[in-house]
Amino acid sequence: MTDRHLAFALFDRPVVLDLAAVVDVLRKRHPGIEIDLPEAAAGQAAPVIRCAGQNILLMVMSMPVPRESWDLPGRRTVATWPAALEVLGGHAAHVVISTVGRVGTPAERLQAARTVTAVTGGLIATIPAVAVLWNGLVAHPAERWELFAREAFAEYPRIPFPLWVSIHPFRDGEITGAITFGLAPFGDREIEFEGKGADPNEIMITVARLIVYVLEHGAVLRDGDTLGAGESDRIKIHHIVSRRVQGLPVLQATVPGAA
Repeated sequence: MTDRHLAFALFDRPVVLDLAAVVDVLRKRHPGIEIDLPEAAAGQAAPVIRCAGQNILLMVMSMPVPRESWDLPGRRTVATWPAALEVLGGHAAHVVISTVGRVGTPAERLQAARTVTAVTGGLIATIPAVAVLWNGLVAHPAERWELFAREAFAEYPRIPFPLWVSIHPFRDGEITGAITFGLAPFGDREIEFEGKGADPNEIMITVARLIVYVLEHGAVLRDGDTLGAGESDRIKIHHIVSRRVQGLPVLQATVPGAA
């Protein structure tokens, strides 16, 4: 798990922050959420926005994010965003958005993700961006982030977890499965579910539900725990290293085949 979340908003030109404009957007999008600017020190505008009880820092970097930070997340998303590598490789500057201080409990970690997501969405609504990179693990086109970030404080089932965790289906002969990237900062491990002849849609639904469970509760599933409402659909969770991604700790399960 991580003690803070980081979003990198990527731009194709230099960035000049207008925090008041970002706050105005956020207040309109998230009525009822505390959003303001802390008092500036020595007459200087601090690059911090107070959102939902947390200080969110925005750091302007007049250089691209190093390729090694975005290349792998970009390659993972090419199937759904064909221009990903071209867009990511063409940016010229970025803004780092993060919480100030550490977050500890699962509730604090989830709330921090929500606030960083909301502020990032407000930022790129005022200054057009090309992409957002989340925790160095998941890449999105800016338009997708800006849309989903409007639901940053929504509860299940509208919680915007796809911004934080990507699900990647796979097929290996008769084996169908899915693996996640982005969940480890919330609960130490990713998810890797698979099954011979399994229904890919059911796997995706089960993985999505487990993602939300981990987001809300943290790393509480132990090796050998079971999931499922009844005996017929119960599956056992194992703590192992991924069979498909070297060195990746996962919550692994073999799911029943389609009836």
